[in-house]
Amino acid sequence: MCVWVGCIAKKPCASSLADALEKIEGIWAGYYTGIVTVDGGKLHHAKCAGCVSEWRRRFRASDIPGCSGLMHSRTNSGGGDNRAHPYMAAHGKVGVVGQGSLRCFEHLLGRYVEIGNTLADGRIFNSSEACCDKWNIHLKDGQTPSLSDIVSNAIEREYEKTGDPIGSMRKVGSEILEEAATMVLFHDRPGEIGFINMNQHMVYNFTDDGAFLSITSLALPGGYGAEIPGNTVGIITGDTIKMEALSETLTINPFLPKGICRAVMNYLKEKPRALWGTVCNEAIAPLFPNKGLEYQAVAAYRALEELRNNGCIRFDVEDSVGCSGQKGRIFKYSLSDHAGI
Repeated sequence: MCVWVGCIAKKPCASSLADALEKIEGIWAGYYTGIVTVDGGKLHHAKCAGCVSEWRRRFRASDIPGCSGLMHSRTNSGGGDNRAHPYMAAHGKVGVVGQGSLRCFEHLLGRYVEIGNTLADGRIFNSSEACCDKWNIHLKDGQTPSLSDIVSNAIEREYEKTGDPIGSMRKVGSEILEEAATMVLFHDRPGEIGFINMNQHMVYNFTDDGAFLSITSLALPGGYGAEIPGNTVGIITGDTIKMEALSETLTINPFLPKGICRAVMNYLKEKPRALWGTVCNEAIAPLFPNKGLEYQAVAAYRALEELRNNGCIRFDVEDSVGCSGQKGRIFKYSLSDHAGI
Protein backbone atom coordinates (compact mmCIF):
# COMPACT_ATOMS: atom_id res chain seq x y z
CA MET A 1 0.00 0.00 0.00
CA CYS A 2 0.93 3.65 -0.28
CA VAL A 3 0.99 6.42 2.34
CA TRP A 4 -0.16 10.02 2.20
CA VAL A 5 -0.59 13.19 4.25
CA GLY A 6 -2.77 16.26 3.79
CA CYS A 7 -3.40 19.61 5.42
CA ILE A 8 -5.46 22.77 5.30
CA ALA A 9 -3.13 25.28 6.92
CA LYS A 10 -2.84 29.01 7.50
CA LYS A 11 0.39 29.29 5.53
CA PRO A 12 1.91 27.62 2.44
CA CYS A 13 1.89 23.92 3.17
CA ALA A 14 4.35 22.22 0.78
CA SER A 15 7.31 22.19 3.15
CA SER A 16 5.25 20.91 6.09
CA LEU A 17 3.72 18.17 3.93
CA ALA A 18 7.16 17.00 2.80
CA ASP A 19 8.37 16.87 6.41
CA ALA A 20 5.30 14.89 7.49
CA LEU A 21 5.51 12.45 4.58
CA GLU A 22 9.19 11.78 5.24
CA LYS A 23 8.24 10.49 8.71
CA ILE A 24 6.11 7.70 7.25
CA GLU A 25 7.18 7.13 3.63
CA GLY A 26 9.05 3.90 4.37
CA ILE A 27 6.18 2.16 6.20
CA TRP A 28 4.91 0.66 2.94
CA ALA A 29 6.12 2.92 0.17
CA GLY A 30 9.08 5.26 -0.36
CA TYR A 31 9.60 4.84 -4.13
CA TYR A 32 7.47 7.57 -5.76
CA THR A 33 6.70 11.01 -4.34
CA GLY A 34 4.26 13.73 -5.36
CA ILE A 35 2.35 16.75 -4.12
CA VAL A 36 -0.75 18.65 -5.20
CA THR A 37 -1.91 22.00 -3.77
CA VAL A 38 -4.68 24.44 -4.63
CA ASP A 39 -4.14 28.19 -4.99
CA GLY A 40 -5.51 30.96 -7.18
CA GLY A 41 -8.16 28.77 -8.79
CA LYS A 42 -5.53 26.29 -9.98
CA LEU A 43 -4.04 23.00 -8.89
CA HIS A 44 -0.26 22.89 -8.61
CA HIS A 45 1.64 19.61 -8.59
CA ALA A 46 5.16 18.21 -8.67
CA LYS A 47 6.00 14.52 -8.66
CA CYS A 48 8.80 12.12 -9.44
CA ALA A 49 10.02 8.56 -9.20
CA GLY A 50 12.00 8.45 -5.97
CA CYS A 51 11.67 9.02 -2.24
CA VAL A 52 11.16 12.37 -0.49
CA SER A 53 14.87 13.20 -0.54
CA GLU A 54 14.88 12.75 -4.32
CA TRP A 55 11.77 14.94 -4.56
CA ARG A 56 13.55 17.64 -2.54
CA ARG A 57 16.53 17.41 -4.89
CA ARG A 58 14.34 18.00 -7.93
CA PHE A 59 11.80 20.50 -6.57
CA ARG A 60 11.67 23.39 -4.12
CA ALA A 61 8.75 23.47 -1.72
CA SER A 62 8.87 27.28 -1.74
CA ASP A 63 7.95 27.21 -5.45
CA ILE A 64 4.66 25.39 -4.78
CA PRO A 65 1.92 27.82 -3.63
CA GLY A 66 -1.17 27.01 -1.63
CA CYS A 67 -2.21 26.46 1.97
CA SER A 68 -4.21 23.29 1.21
CA GLY A 69 -2.57 20.20 -0.24
CA LEU A 70 -1.87 16.49 -0.34
CA MET A 71 1.42 14.61 -0.57
CA HIS A 72 1.87 10.93 -1.37
CA SER A 73 4.45 8.16 -1.40
CA ARG A 74 3.87 5.13 -3.59
CA THR A 75 5.04 1.54 -3.41
CA ASN A 76 7.62 -0.02 -5.72
CA SER A 77 5.04 -0.48 -8.46
CA GLY A 78 6.90 0.38 -11.65
CA GLY A 79 6.94 3.15 -14.21
CA GLY A 80 8.45 6.60 -14.42
CA ASP A 81 7.64 10.00 -12.94
CA ASN A 82 4.07 10.12 -14.18
CA ARG A 83 3.14 6.92 -12.33
CA ALA A 84 3.59 8.80 -9.07
CA HIS A 85 0.56 10.29 -7.34
CA PRO A 86 -1.12 12.78 -7.53
CA TYR A 87 -3.12 11.90 -10.61
CA MET A 88 -4.27 15.10 -12.26
CA ALA A 89 -7.47 14.98 -14.29
CA ALA A 90 -7.14 16.05 -17.91
CA HIS A 91 -8.95 19.40 -17.54
CA GLY A 92 -6.95 20.46 -14.50
CA LYS A 93 -9.92 20.63 -12.13
CA VAL A 94 -9.30 17.58 -9.91
CA GLY A 95 -6.23 16.05 -8.31
CA VAL A 96 -6.30 12.67 -6.54
CA VAL A 97 -4.05 10.69 -4.23
CA GLY A 98 -4.98 7.28 -2.89
CA GLN A 99 -3.78 4.09 -1.26
CA GLY A 100 -5.13 0.60 -0.95
CA SER A 101 -5.80 -2.36 -3.21
CA LEU A 102 -8.35 -4.13 -5.40
CA ARG A 103 -8.17 -7.42 -3.49
CA CYS A 104 -11.94 -7.91 -3.15
CA PHE A 105 -12.84 -6.17 -6.40
CA GLU A 106 -10.26 -7.24 -8.97
CA HIS A 107 -12.97 -9.22 -10.77
CA LEU A 108 -14.48 -5.83 -11.70
CA LEU A 109 -11.40 -4.71 -13.62
CA GLY A 110 -13.19 -5.12 -16.95
CA ARG A 111 -15.87 -2.70 -15.74
CA TYR A 112 -13.22 -0.16 -14.80
CA VAL A 113 -11.76 -0.44 -18.29
CA GLU A 114 -15.23 0.28 -19.70
CA ILE A 115 -15.45 3.43 -17.58
CA GLY A 116 -11.99 4.44 -18.76
CA ASN A 117 -13.09 4.02 -22.36
CA THR A 118 -16.03 6.37 -21.83
CA LEU A 119 -13.58 8.97 -20.53
CA ALA A 120 -10.96 8.47 -23.24
CA ASP A 121 -12.87 10.48 -25.85
CA GLY A 122 -11.00 13.77 -25.80
CA ARG A 123 -9.18 13.10 -22.53
CA ILE A 124 -5.48 12.35 -22.18
CA PHE A 125 -4.54 10.25 -19.17
CA ASN A 126 -1.33 11.71 -17.84
CA SER A 127 -0.26 8.42 -16.25
CA SER A 128 -0.43 6.48 -19.50
CA GLU A 129 2.78 4.54 -20.05
CA ALA A 130 3.95 1.00 -20.39
CA CYS A 131 5.04 -0.33 -17.01
CA CYS A 132 4.82 -3.34 -14.75
CA ASP A 133 1.52 -2.34 -13.13
CA LYS A 134 -0.17 -5.69 -12.49
CA TRP A 135 -3.67 -4.39 -13.30
CA ASN A 136 -2.77 -3.81 -16.96
CA ILE A 137 -5.48 -1.36 -17.96
CA HIS A 138 -5.56 -1.02 -21.76
CA LEU A 139 -8.09 1.37 -23.28
CA LYS A 140 -9.50 1.26 -26.81
CA ASP A 141 -7.44 4.29 -27.88
CA GLY A 142 -4.19 2.64 -26.76
CA GLN A 143 -3.78 4.52 -23.48
CA THR A 144 -2.63 2.55 -20.42
CA PRO A 145 -3.60 4.66 -17.39
CA SER A 146 -3.46 3.90 -13.71
CA LEU A 147 -6.84 3.10 -12.17
CA SER A 148 -6.40 6.14 -9.88
CA ASP A 149 -6.04 8.26 -13.01
CA ILE A 150 -9.40 6.92 -14.24
CA VAL A 151 -10.85 7.82 -10.82
CA SER A 152 -9.52 11.39 -11.02
CA ASN A 153 -10.98 11.92 -14.48
CA ALA A 154 -14.31 10.32 -13.59
CA ILE A 155 -14.67 12.62 -10.56
CA GLU A 156 -13.75 15.61 -12.73
CA ARG A 157 -16.39 14.68 -15.32
CA GLU A 158 -19.09 14.44 -12.65
CA TYR A 159 -17.97 17.65 -11.00
CA GLU A 160 -18.11 19.49 -14.32
CA LYS A 161 -21.70 18.32 -14.71
CA THR A 162 -23.00 19.01 -11.21
CA GLY A 163 -20.61 21.25 -9.26
CA ASP A 164 -21.29 18.95 -6.29
CA PRO A 165 -18.03 17.65 -4.77
CA ILE A 166 -19.54 15.06 -2.40
CA GLY A 167 -22.03 13.84 -5.01
CA SER A 168 -19.26 13.49 -7.59
CA MET A 169 -17.04 11.53 -5.22
CA ARG A 170 -19.91 9.31 -4.08
CA LYS A 171 -20.93 8.44 -7.64
CA VAL A 172 -17.41 7.51 -8.68
CA GLY A 173 -16.45 5.88 -5.37
CA SER A 174 -19.51 3.62 -5.47
CA GLU A 175 -18.92 2.65 -9.12
CA ILE A 176 -15.15 2.12 -9.07
CA LEU A 177 -14.87 -0.04 -5.97
CA GLU A 178 -11.44 -0.26 -4.34
CA GLU A 179 -10.24 -1.20 -0.88
CA ALA A 180 -8.83 2.29 -0.76
CA ALA A 181 -8.63 5.69 0.87
CA THR A 182 -8.82 8.39 -1.78
CA MET A 183 -8.22 12.11 -1.21
CA VAL A 184 -9.39 14.77 -3.66
CA LEU A 185 -8.55 18.43 -4.32
CA PHE A 186 -10.85 20.56 -6.47
CA HIS A 187 -9.36 23.53 -8.33
CA ASP A 188 -12.03 26.00 -7.20
CA ARG A 189 -12.41 24.89 -3.57
CA PRO A 190 -9.39 26.15 -1.59
CA GLY A 191 -9.57 25.32 2.06
CA GLU A 192 -11.29 21.98 1.41
CA ILE A 193 -10.14 18.39 0.93
CA GLY A 194 -12.53 15.69 -0.23
CA PHE A 195 -12.22 12.06 0.78
CA ILE A 196 -13.56 8.60 -0.03
CA ASN A 197 -12.84 5.85 2.48
CA MET A 198 -13.78 2.26 1.76
CA ASN A 199 -12.12 0.32 4.59
CA GLN A 200 -8.79 1.98 5.30
CA HIS A 201 -7.25 3.71 8.31
CA MET A 202 -7.79 7.46 7.81
CA VAL A 203 -7.16 9.88 10.68
CA TYR A 204 -7.41 13.63 11.14
CA ASN A 205 -7.00 16.30 13.78
CA PHE A 206 -7.56 20.02 14.18
CA THR A 207 -5.01 22.37 15.72
CA ASP A 208 -4.59 26.13 15.96
CA ASP A 209 -2.67 25.86 12.67
CA GLY A 210 -5.44 24.10 10.73
CA ALA A 211 -6.61 20.60 9.82
CA PHE A 212 -4.26 17.69 9.23
CA LEU A 213 -4.98 14.21 7.96
CA SER A 214 -3.11 11.08 7.00
CA ILE A 215 -3.26 7.36 6.67
CA THR A 216 -1.61 7.18 10.14
CA SER A 217 -1.51 9.39 13.21
CA LEU A 218 2.29 9.00 13.22
CA ALA A 219 2.35 11.79 10.62
CA LEU A 220 -0.04 14.15 12.44
CA PRO A 221 0.88 17.02 14.80
CA GLY A 222 0.97 15.63 18.32
CA GLY A 223 0.79 12.07 17.01
CA TYR A 224 -2.96 11.68 17.55
CA GLY A 225 -6.06 11.70 15.37
CA ALA A 226 -9.70 10.71 15.11
CA GLU A 227 -10.61 8.00 12.61
CA ILE A 228 -12.77 8.47 9.55
CA PRO A 229 -14.92 5.30 9.38
CA GLY A 230 -15.18 3.03 6.39
CA ASN A 231 -17.85 3.36 3.70
CA THR A 232 -17.63 7.15 4.01
CA VAL A 233 -17.43 10.13 1.68
CA GLY A 234 -17.03 13.74 2.75
CA ILE A 235 -15.24 17.07 2.97
CA ILE A 236 -12.83 18.40 5.60
CA THR A 237 -12.10 22.11 6.06
CA GLY A 238 -9.76 23.94 8.41
CA ASP A 239 -12.13 23.47 11.33
CA THR A 240 -14.99 21.17 10.30
CA ILE A 241 -15.57 17.74 8.81
CA LYS A 242 -18.66 16.51 6.96
CA MET A 243 -19.14 12.76 6.51
CA GLU A 244 -21.85 10.85 4.67
CA ALA A 245 -22.37 7.21 3.68
CA LEU A 246 -20.58 6.23 0.49
CA SER A 247 -22.91 3.35 -0.40
CA GLU A 248 -26.05 1.82 1.09
CA THR A 249 -25.26 -1.61 -0.35
CA LEU A 250 -21.70 -2.26 0.79
CA THR A 251 -21.12 -4.37 3.88
CA ILE A 252 -17.84 -4.00 5.76
CA ASN A 253 -16.94 -6.34 8.60
CA PRO A 254 -15.60 -4.12 11.45
CA PHE A 255 -14.29 -7.18 13.33
CA LEU A 256 -10.86 -6.61 14.87
CA PRO A 257 -9.42 -9.79 16.35
CA LYS A 258 -7.83 -9.87 19.78
CA GLY A 259 -4.10 -10.17 20.26
CA ILE A 260 -2.93 -8.17 17.24
CA CYS A 261 -0.12 -6.35 19.03
CA ARG A 262 0.99 -9.55 20.75
CA ALA A 263 1.07 -11.37 17.41
CA VAL A 264 3.22 -8.61 15.92
CA MET A 265 5.64 -8.68 18.84
CA ASN A 266 5.94 -12.47 18.72
CA TYR A 267 6.62 -12.27 15.00
CA LEU A 268 9.31 -9.60 15.38
CA LYS A 269 10.95 -11.60 18.15
CA GLU A 270 11.50 -14.42 15.68
CA LYS A 271 12.04 -12.29 12.56
CA PRO A 272 13.53 -8.87 13.37
CA ARG A 273 14.18 -6.18 10.76
CA ALA A 274 10.98 -7.02 8.92
CA LEU A 275 9.10 -4.84 6.47
CA TRP A 276 5.71 -3.74 7.81
CA GLY A 277 3.97 -5.21 4.78
CA THR A 278 5.51 -8.57 5.65
CA VAL A 279 4.43 -8.23 9.28
CA CYS A 280 0.89 -7.46 8.15
CA ASN A 281 0.74 -10.41 5.75
CA GLU A 282 2.31 -12.98 8.05
CA ALA A 283 1.28 -11.89 11.57
CA ILE A 284 -1.90 -9.81 11.25
CA ALA A 285 -3.77 -11.10 8.19
CA PRO A 286 -4.00 -14.70 9.50
CA LEU A 287 -6.02 -13.42 12.47
CA PHE A 288 -8.87 -12.30 10.19
CA PRO A 289 -11.60 -14.56 8.82
CA ASN A 290 -10.86 -13.37 5.23
CA LYS A 291 -14.49 -12.97 4.26
CA GLY A 292 -15.33 -9.91 2.19
CA LEU A 293 -14.39 -6.38 3.15
CA GLU A 294 -12.44 -6.33 6.40
CA TYR A 295 -10.45 -3.87 8.50
CA GLN A 296 -7.00 -5.41 8.06
CA ALA A 297 -5.43 -2.06 7.19
CA VAL A 298 -7.04 -0.43 10.22
CA ALA A 299 -5.65 -3.20 12.41
CA ALA A 300 -2.17 -2.89 10.89
CA TYR A 301 -1.95 0.85 11.47
CA ARG A 302 -3.48 0.74 14.94
CA ALA A 303 -0.94 -1.90 15.96
CA LEU A 304 1.93 0.10 14.48
CA GLU A 305 0.82 3.28 16.24
CA GLU A 306 0.31 1.62 19.61
CA LEU A 307 3.59 -0.28 19.54
CA ARG A 308 5.58 2.74 18.34
CA ASN A 309 3.98 5.12 20.83
CA ASN A 310 4.60 2.67 23.70
CA GLY A 311 8.24 2.21 22.71
CA CYS A 312 7.82 -1.50 22.00
CA ILE A 313 9.21 -1.44 18.46
CA ARG A 314 11.77 0.57 16.55
CA PHE A 315 12.58 0.92 12.89
CA ASP A 316 15.75 1.26 10.89
CA VAL A 317 15.78 3.39 7.75
CA GLU A 318 17.35 1.83 4.67
CA ASP A 319 18.03 3.20 1.23
CA SER A 320 16.72 1.09 -1.59
CA VAL A 321 16.47 1.03 -5.38
CA GLY A 322 13.11 0.76 -7.09
CA CYS A 323 12.26 -1.47 -10.02
CA SER A 324 12.65 1.52 -12.35
CA GLY A 325 16.09 2.32 -10.89
CA GLN A 326 14.85 5.19 -8.72
CA LYS A 327 16.06 6.03 -5.23
CA GLY A 328 13.81 4.48 -2.60
CA ARG A 329 13.52 4.44 1.18
CA ILE A 330 12.12 1.71 3.42
CA PHE A 331 11.68 1.08 7.15
CA LYS A 332 12.53 -2.26 8.79
CA TYR A 333 10.97 -3.04 12.16
CA SER A 334 12.33 -4.82 15.22
CA LEU A 335 11.46 -5.11 18.87
CA SER A 336 12.97 -2.41 21.05
CA ASP A 337 15.14 -3.20 24.05
CA HIS A 338 12.17 -2.31 26.26
CA ALA A 339 9.56 -4.43 24.53
CA GLY A 340 8.99 -6.66 27.55
CA ILE A 341 8.57 -9.92 25.65
